[in-house]
Amino acid sequence: MGDAPLITVPHNPLPEGLSAFFVSSYDGATLRLATLNGPSGPSAPGRRGAILVHPGWAEYIEKYGEVAEELHHRGFDVLLLDPRGQGLSQRVSPGDDRALIDNFDKFTEDFSVAVAEMTARYAPPYHVLAHSMGGLITLLSLLKPSPIAVEKVILSAPLTRLFSGDLTRGVTRGLVSTICRLGFGRRPLAGRSDQAMNFEINRLTHDPIRHERFRQLLLARPDTAAGPPRFAWVRSAFRAMDTLTPAALNRALRHPILVASADADVTVDPRHHRELAVTVPNWHLVRIPHSRHEILMEKDVFRTQFWRAFDDYLPPVPPIDKA
Repeated sequence: MGDAPLITVPHNPLPEGLSAFFVSSYDGATLRLATLNGPSGPSAPGRRGAILVHPGWAEYIEKYGEVAEELHHRGFDVLLLDPRGQGLSQRVSPGDDRALIDNFDKFTEDFSVAVAEMTARYAPPYHVLAHSMGGLITLLSLLKPSPIAVEKVILSAPLTRLFSGDLTRGVTRGLVSTICRLGFGRRPLAGRSDQAMNFEINRLTHDPIRHERFRQLLLARPDTAAGPPRFAWVRSAFRAMDTLTPAALNRALRHPILVASADADVTVDPRHHRELAVTVPNWHLVRIPHSRHEILMEKDVFRTQFWRAFDDYLPPVPPIDKA
Protein backbone atom coordinates (compact mmCIF):
# COMPACT_ATOMS: atom_id res chain seq x y z
CA MET A 1 0.00 0.00 0.00
CA GLY A 2 2.97 2.33 0.33
CA ASP A 3 5.06 4.25 2.80
CA ALA A 4 3.69 5.19 6.22
CA PRO A 5 4.70 8.00 8.58
CA LEU A 6 6.60 7.59 11.83
CA ILE A 7 5.75 9.70 14.87
CA THR A 8 8.79 11.58 16.10
CA VAL A 9 9.16 13.48 19.37
CA PRO A 10 12.36 14.68 21.06
CA HIS A 11 11.77 12.48 24.11
CA ASN A 12 11.65 9.29 22.01
CA PRO A 13 14.51 9.07 19.49
CA LEU A 14 13.93 6.35 16.90
CA PRO A 15 16.66 4.11 15.50
CA GLU A 16 18.39 5.35 12.39
CA GLY A 17 17.11 3.42 9.39
CA LEU A 18 13.67 2.62 10.82
CA SER A 19 11.04 2.94 8.08
CA ALA A 20 7.30 2.29 8.10
CA PHE A 21 4.80 1.15 5.50
CA PHE A 22 1.14 0.15 5.16
CA VAL A 23 -0.19 -3.24 4.06
CA SER A 24 -3.70 -4.64 3.66
CA SER A 25 -4.81 -7.52 5.84
CA TYR A 26 -7.08 -10.39 4.84
CA ASP A 27 -10.25 -8.26 5.00
CA GLY A 28 -8.77 -5.04 3.59
CA ALA A 29 -7.99 -3.53 6.98
CA THR A 30 -4.93 -1.29 6.97
CA LEU A 31 -1.94 -2.38 9.03
CA ARG A 32 1.16 -0.30 9.69
CA LEU A 33 4.49 -2.09 9.97
CA ALA A 34 8.06 -0.86 10.32
CA THR A 35 11.40 -2.41 9.49
CA LEU A 36 14.93 -2.01 10.77
CA ASN A 37 17.48 -3.94 8.76
CA GLY A 38 20.21 -5.79 10.62
CA PRO A 39 23.48 -7.14 9.20
CA SER A 40 23.37 -7.31 5.42
CA GLY A 41 22.80 -10.73 3.90
CA PRO A 42 21.68 -14.09 5.37
CA SER A 43 25.26 -15.16 6.17
CA ALA A 44 26.58 -11.82 7.36
CA PRO A 45 28.88 -12.16 10.38
CA GLY A 46 26.88 -11.88 13.59
CA ARG A 47 23.45 -12.13 11.95
CA ARG A 48 20.97 -13.91 14.22
CA GLY A 49 17.90 -13.92 12.02
CA ALA A 50 14.75 -11.83 11.74
CA ILE A 51 12.35 -11.05 14.56
CA LEU A 52 8.78 -9.77 14.62
CA VAL A 53 7.93 -7.47 17.54
CA HIS A 54 4.24 -7.53 18.50
CA PRO A 55 3.20 -4.86 21.06
CA GLY A 56 0.50 -5.21 23.67
CA TRP A 57 -2.86 -3.53 24.16
CA ALA A 58 -2.91 0.21 23.33
CA GLU A 59 0.74 0.23 22.19
CA TYR A 60 2.29 0.85 18.81
CA ILE A 61 5.56 0.86 16.89
CA GLU A 62 7.24 4.00 18.22
CA LYS A 63 6.99 2.86 21.83
CA TYR A 64 9.31 -0.02 20.87
CA GLY A 65 11.99 2.12 19.23
CA GLU A 66 14.49 1.39 22.00
CA VAL A 67 13.70 -2.33 21.86
CA ALA A 68 14.14 -2.35 18.06
CA GLU A 69 17.56 -0.75 18.40
CA GLU A 70 18.60 -3.27 21.06
CA LEU A 71 17.56 -6.12 18.76
CA HIS A 72 19.36 -4.49 15.83
CA HIS A 73 22.57 -4.29 17.84
CA ARG A 74 22.16 -7.98 18.64
CA GLY A 75 22.24 -8.82 14.95
CA PHE A 76 18.55 -9.08 14.05
CA ASP A 77 16.49 -7.79 11.19
CA VAL A 78 13.46 -6.29 12.96
CA LEU A 79 9.82 -6.00 11.89
CA LEU A 80 7.34 -4.18 14.14
CA LEU A 81 3.55 -4.11 13.95
CA ASP A 82 0.78 -1.74 14.98
CA PRO A 83 -2.04 -4.08 16.07
CA ARG A 84 -5.40 -3.54 14.45
CA GLY A 85 -7.28 -0.71 16.20
CA GLN A 86 -4.07 0.81 17.58
CA GLY A 87 -1.51 3.38 16.45
CA LEU A 88 -1.88 4.06 12.74
CA SER A 89 -3.37 0.70 11.82
CA GLN A 90 -7.10 0.37 11.06
CA ARG A 91 -9.13 2.24 13.68
CA VAL A 92 -12.66 1.72 14.95
CA SER A 93 -15.11 3.95 13.09
CA PRO A 94 -18.90 4.12 12.62
CA GLY A 95 -20.14 1.66 10.03
CA ASP A 96 -16.82 -0.20 9.77
CA ASP A 97 -16.29 -3.04 12.23
CA ARG A 98 -12.98 -4.26 10.83
CA ALA A 99 -11.13 -2.70 13.78
CA LEU A 100 -13.74 -3.70 16.36
CA ILE A 101 -12.18 -6.70 18.08
CA ASP A 102 -15.11 -9.01 18.68
CA ASN A 103 -13.00 -12.06 17.89
CA PHE A 104 -9.24 -12.51 18.35
CA ASP A 105 -9.16 -14.35 15.02
CA LYS A 106 -8.82 -10.88 13.49
CA PHE A 107 -5.57 -10.45 15.39
CA THR A 108 -4.22 -13.87 14.45
CA GLU A 109 -4.99 -13.27 10.77
CA ASP A 110 -3.09 -9.96 10.98
CA PHE A 111 -0.27 -11.79 12.73
CA SER A 112 -0.05 -14.18 9.78
CA VAL A 113 0.18 -11.20 7.43
CA ALA A 114 3.05 -9.75 9.46
CA VAL A 115 4.89 -13.09 9.53
CA ALA A 116 4.46 -13.33 5.75
CA GLU A 117 6.01 -9.87 5.40
CA MET A 118 8.93 -10.95 7.57
CA THR A 119 9.58 -14.10 5.57
CA ALA A 120 9.27 -12.23 2.26
CA ARG A 121 11.75 -9.53 3.28
CA TYR A 122 14.30 -11.42 5.32
CA ALA A 123 16.20 -14.68 5.38
CA PRO A 124 15.62 -17.22 8.17
CA PRO A 125 15.72 -18.04 10.99
CA TYR A 126 12.51 -16.27 12.09
CA HIS A 127 11.54 -15.37 15.64
CA VAL A 128 8.84 -13.49 17.57
CA LEU A 129 9.06 -11.13 20.54
CA ALA A 130 5.61 -10.27 21.87
CA HIS A 131 4.29 -8.41 24.90
CA SER A 132 1.06 -8.96 26.86
CA MET A 133 -1.81 -9.05 24.34
CA GLY A 134 0.78 -9.74 21.67
CA GLY A 135 1.80 -12.82 23.65
CA LEU A 136 -1.78 -14.07 23.68
CA ILE A 137 -2.04 -13.53 19.91
CA THR A 138 1.24 -15.38 19.38
CA LEU A 139 0.06 -18.34 21.46
CA LEU A 140 -3.27 -18.45 19.61
CA SER A 141 -1.35 -18.49 16.33
CA LEU A 142 0.74 -21.42 17.57
CA LEU A 143 -2.47 -23.31 18.42
CA LYS A 144 -3.68 -23.17 14.83
CA PRO A 145 -3.62 -26.35 12.70
CA SER A 146 -1.03 -24.65 10.46
CA PRO A 147 1.02 -22.69 13.00
CA ILE A 148 3.28 -19.78 12.18
CA ALA A 149 6.68 -20.69 10.74
CA VAL A 150 8.95 -19.33 13.46
CA GLU A 151 11.75 -20.97 15.42
CA LYS A 152 12.05 -19.04 18.66
CA VAL A 153 9.31 -17.26 20.63
CA ILE A 154 9.91 -14.79 23.45
CA LEU A 155 6.93 -13.56 25.45
CA SER A 156 6.98 -10.61 27.85
CA ALA A 157 4.23 -10.80 30.49
CA PRO A 158 1.88 -12.66 28.11
CA LEU A 159 -1.84 -12.18 28.58
CA THR A 160 -2.79 -15.69 29.62
CA ARG A 161 -5.08 -14.69 32.51
CA LEU A 162 -6.38 -11.16 32.99
CA PHE A 163 -5.90 -9.40 36.34
CA SER A 164 -4.07 -10.75 39.35
CA GLY A 165 -7.21 -10.91 41.54
CA ASP A 166 -9.74 -13.73 41.20
CA LEU A 167 -12.63 -11.51 42.38
CA THR A 168 -11.81 -8.70 39.93
CA ARG A 169 -11.54 -11.19 37.08
CA GLY A 170 -14.80 -12.92 37.95
CA VAL A 171 -16.81 -9.73 38.32
CA THR A 172 -15.36 -8.31 35.09
CA ARG A 173 -16.13 -11.46 33.13
CA GLY A 174 -19.74 -11.51 34.31
CA LEU A 175 -20.32 -7.81 33.68
CA VAL A 176 -18.77 -7.90 30.21
CA SER A 177 -20.78 -10.96 29.20
CA THR A 178 -24.03 -9.29 30.27
CA ILE A 179 -23.25 -6.00 28.52
CA CYS A 180 -22.39 -7.77 25.26
CA ARG A 181 -25.55 -9.91 25.38
CA LEU A 182 -27.53 -6.67 25.67
CA GLY A 183 -25.95 -5.47 22.42
CA PHE A 184 -23.52 -2.88 23.78
CA GLY A 185 -20.25 -4.56 22.84
CA ARG A 186 -19.03 -1.52 20.90
CA ARG A 187 -19.12 0.66 24.01
CA PRO A 188 -15.85 1.35 25.86
CA LEU A 189 -15.44 0.42 29.50
CA ALA A 190 -16.07 3.48 31.64
CA GLY A 191 -14.15 4.63 34.68
CA ARG A 192 -10.73 3.26 33.72
CA SER A 193 -7.80 5.53 34.61
CA ASP A 194 -5.43 6.47 31.80
CA GLN A 195 -2.18 5.07 33.12
CA ALA A 196 -0.28 6.04 29.99
CA MET A 197 -0.89 9.74 30.66
CA ASN A 198 -0.32 9.81 34.42
CA PHE A 199 2.83 8.28 35.87
CA GLU A 200 1.71 8.67 39.49
CA ILE A 201 -1.27 6.35 39.07
CA ASN A 202 0.30 3.97 36.60
CA ARG A 203 0.97 0.36 37.63
CA LEU A 204 2.75 -0.62 34.41
CA THR A 205 6.33 0.60 34.98
CA HIS A 206 8.56 2.06 37.69
CA ASP A 207 10.53 4.06 35.10
CA PRO A 208 9.42 7.71 34.73
CA ILE A 209 11.61 8.36 31.68
CA ARG A 210 10.26 5.50 29.57
CA HIS A 211 6.74 6.31 30.73
CA GLU A 212 7.21 9.93 29.63
CA ARG A 213 8.37 8.85 26.17
CA PHE A 214 5.05 7.23 25.39
CA ARG A 215 3.10 10.06 27.00
CA GLN A 216 4.81 12.51 24.67
CA LEU A 217 3.96 10.33 21.67
CA LEU A 218 0.31 10.35 22.70
CA LEU A 219 0.36 14.13 23.19
CA ALA A 220 1.89 14.56 19.73
CA ARG A 221 -0.69 12.31 18.07
CA PRO A 222 -3.84 12.01 20.25
CA ASP A 223 -5.54 10.12 17.43
CA THR A 224 -3.26 7.13 18.08
CA ALA A 225 -4.51 6.62 21.65
CA ALA A 226 -6.58 3.47 22.02
CA GLY A 227 -8.77 4.77 24.83
CA PRO A 228 -10.56 2.36 27.16
CA PRO A 229 -11.01 -1.19 25.81
CA ARG A 230 -14.43 -1.97 24.42
CA PHE A 231 -16.64 -4.60 25.99
CA ALA A 232 -16.40 -6.73 22.84
CA TRP A 233 -12.59 -6.71 23.10
CA VAL A 234 -12.67 -7.85 26.73
CA ARG A 235 -15.15 -10.65 26.01
CA SER A 236 -13.11 -11.86 23.05
CA ALA A 237 -9.93 -11.72 25.18
CA PHE A 238 -11.54 -13.91 27.85
CA ARG A 239 -12.67 -16.39 25.20
CA ALA A 240 -9.18 -16.46 23.68
CA MET A 241 -7.52 -17.01 27.05
CA ASP A 242 -9.89 -19.88 27.79
CA THR A 243 -8.33 -21.83 24.89
CA LEU A 244 -4.86 -21.76 26.49
CA THR A 245 -5.27 -25.01 28.36
CA PRO A 246 -2.20 -27.05 29.33
CA ALA A 247 -3.35 -29.83 26.99
CA ALA A 248 -3.67 -27.43 24.03
CA LEU A 249 -0.31 -25.81 24.73
CA ASN A 250 1.43 -29.16 25.10
CA ARG A 251 0.15 -30.15 21.67
CA ALA A 252 1.11 -26.84 20.06
CA LEU A 253 4.47 -25.94 21.60
CA ARG A 254 6.90 -28.08 19.62
CA HIS A 255 9.90 -26.12 20.85
CA PRO A 256 10.65 -24.33 24.15
CA ILE A 257 9.42 -20.75 24.36
CA LEU A 258 10.84 -18.12 26.70
CA VAL A 259 8.29 -16.50 29.02
CA ALA A 260 9.39 -13.48 31.07
CA SER A 261 6.95 -12.96 33.93
CA ALA A 262 6.75 -9.80 36.05
CA ASP A 263 6.24 -10.73 39.70
CA ALA A 264 4.63 -7.36 40.56
CA ASP A 265 2.20 -7.51 37.63
CA VAL A 266 -1.41 -6.57 38.45
CA THR A 267 -2.62 -6.41 34.84
CA VAL A 268 -1.81 -10.01 33.94
CA ASP A 269 -1.81 -12.71 36.61
CA PRO A 270 1.81 -13.92 36.98
CA ARG A 271 0.62 -16.88 39.05
CA HIS A 272 -0.84 -18.35 35.88
CA HIS A 273 2.54 -18.19 34.17
CA ARG A 274 3.93 -20.25 37.03
CA GLU A 275 1.06 -22.74 36.85
CA LEU A 276 1.67 -23.27 33.14
CA ALA A 277 5.40 -23.73 33.78
CA VAL A 278 4.54 -26.76 35.93
CA THR A 279 2.22 -28.42 33.40
CA VAL A 280 3.74 -27.37 30.03
CA PRO A 281 7.33 -28.66 29.64
CA ASN A 282 8.14 -26.29 26.75
CA TRP A 283 7.06 -23.25 28.80
CA HIS A 284 10.46 -21.92 29.93
CA LEU A 285 9.67 -19.38 32.65
CA VAL A 286 11.95 -16.58 33.83
CA ARG A 287 10.58 -14.61 36.77
CA ILE A 288 11.61 -10.96 37.18
CA PRO A 289 11.09 -10.03 40.85
CA HIS A 290 9.46 -6.66 41.62
CA SER A 291 8.98 -5.79 37.93
CA ARG A 292 5.65 -4.35 36.86
CA HIS A 293 3.75 -5.43 33.76
CA GLU A 294 5.70 -3.58 31.06
CA ILE A 295 9.03 -5.36 31.51
CA LEU A 296 10.53 -3.86 28.35
CA MET A 297 9.59 -0.35 29.51
CA GLU A 298 10.80 -0.88 33.07
CA LYS A 299 13.89 0.38 34.86
CA ASP A 300 17.21 -0.99 33.68
CA VAL A 301 17.56 -3.25 36.72
CA PHE A 302 14.58 -5.24 35.41
CA ARG A 303 15.30 -4.91 31.69
CA THR A 304 18.82 -6.24 32.18
CA GLN A 305 17.37 -9.46 33.60
CA PHE A 306 15.11 -9.77 30.57
CA TRP A 307 17.92 -9.28 28.06
CA ARG A 308 20.17 -11.71 29.91
CA ALA A 309 17.46 -14.38 29.61
CA PHE A 310 16.91 -13.42 25.96
CA ASP A 311 20.61 -13.84 25.14
CA ASP A 312 20.76 -17.18 26.94
CA TYR A 313 17.74 -18.37 24.92
CA LEU A 314 18.98 -16.94 21.61
CA PRO A 315 22.76 -17.07 21.94
CA PRO A 316 24.92 -14.86 19.69
CA VAL A 317 26.22 -16.37 16.47
CA PRO A 318 29.82 -17.45 16.95
CA PRO A 319 32.37 -15.53 14.87
CA ILE A 320 33.36 -17.04 11.55
CA ASP A 321 36.73 -18.79 11.66
CA LYS A 322 38.71 -17.36 8.77
CA ALA A 323 41.73 -19.59 9.38
